[in-house]
Formats: sequence, C-alpha cells, structure tokens
Amino acid sequence: SEKANFAKLICRATNGVEKAKKDIEEAKNVKAEELSPDLMKSAEDNLKLASDYLSKKDYAKALEYADKASENAVEAKKMVEIKKKAEELLAQAKADVKEAKDLKVKKDAPELLTSAVDSLDKSIENDNKKEYLKVIENATKASNDAKAAIAASVAANIKLYNVVKGDCLWNIAKDKAVFGDPLLWPLIYKANLSQIKYPDLIFPDQKFEIPKKYSPDIKEDATQQAEKAKYYFRDILKIK
Repeated sequence: SEKANFAKLICRATNGVEKAKKDIEEAKNVKAEELSPDLMKSAEDNLKLASDYLSKKDYAKALEYADKASENAVEAKKMVEIKKKAEELLAQAKADVKEAKDLKVKKDAPELLTSAVDSLDKSIENDNKKEYLKVIENATKASNDAKAAIAASVAANIKLYNVVKGDCLWNIAKDKAVFGDPLLWPLIYKANLSQIKYPDLIFPDQKFEIPKKYSPDIKEDATQQAEKAKYYFRDILKIK
C-alpha cells in the first residue's frame, strides 16, 4: 500500500543518513581526507544535504544524498587501501629486484632483469605522482619479472650430485666440488625437500640439485640454521 511504501521510505532515508555518518567516520579514522580531500568534502556536503532534507521530511531527497555521501566516503576509504597496497607491493618489488641483482642474474636472464628494473623505476615514478593504481601494476610486474629472472638463473646454475653410501648432507656440503663448507648443507636440504624428509636421512642413488648461485643473505641464513642444528650430525658422525 501507499502508506506502507512511505513508511519504508522513511526508514530507508533515516538508516541511509546514519550509514553515511558511519561511513564518513570510518573514512576519517584512516585519515582519508589527507589523500582524498575532494571526496571527503563531497561526502560531508552530501551528508549535510541529506540531513537537511530529512528534517524537512523530503525522504526521497534525503535518501538520494545520503547514498551519495556514503559512496564518496567509501571511495575515499578505498583510495587509502589502494595506497597501502601500493606501498606494500613497491617495497616487495624493491626487495625482489635487489635479490635478483645480488644473485647476479643478469648473465642468465638479462631481459627479465632489465624488465624488472624498468618496471620498478616506473613504479617509483608513479608513487611520486601518487598514481597508486599504476604503482600496483608496475610493482607487480617488477616482482614477477625479478622472481622469474631468479628462477631462470637458478635453473641455469644447478648441478646434480649422486648420493653414495656413507654420504650425509654435512659431508656433501663440505666437499670442495660442492660448496667446500659443511655449514651450507641447508642449501641442499631446501633445494631437495621433495626427496629429503629429514636432514639426517638420505639414501644412495638419490640425485640432489646443488645450487651454484645464492645471495649473501641466503648463505648467512643457511649457516645460522646449520649452527643451530649441528646436533643432527654431531650425534651421528661424532663431529666436533
């Protein structure tokens, strides 16, 4: 009926104004006005109009402007989220490109590395211009290309080691033809997780991938892990 529809309109308008207030408050809490001052001003202006029309009992207009206020506030809040995502992806892209450079992948994947560096430069430029959607696009490409370059370089620099009776990861890593450093055995372990269930349990005729290239950070991490886990080999081989 007409009365029922009118009652529903009153309820929708009232709830719409309250929702708009809540949306604006949430946007303010994340400081959306610093990034999107125009949107936040529009939100405040539309909320005022909605409140005025509500007091005048023009419920259709009140609902119309309340919806606009909510849309403005939600969009402003979304811009903050986009900026945060852009910052995260840009930081990750910088780390990924640095890792690729540290691993010196240029020889094995020059085109991918060049593309990663170019995309990172564009992302930084986009960030300076506050073009956050483009930051996300280019940072994502930079990370993907850097990771692909690393993968290509790793694949080009892996040799196989055939396990013989009496071998252990410690002694394999100690072999001068492998690493010449027993504390780098975690590199072999991590490269062959599909074959090695426990670091101290390997079998003759297994073929392990031996990474020939790794960054200083990866080497340091492997060494620290080996130092903590020396008891694996100390107990079995009486290593001092």
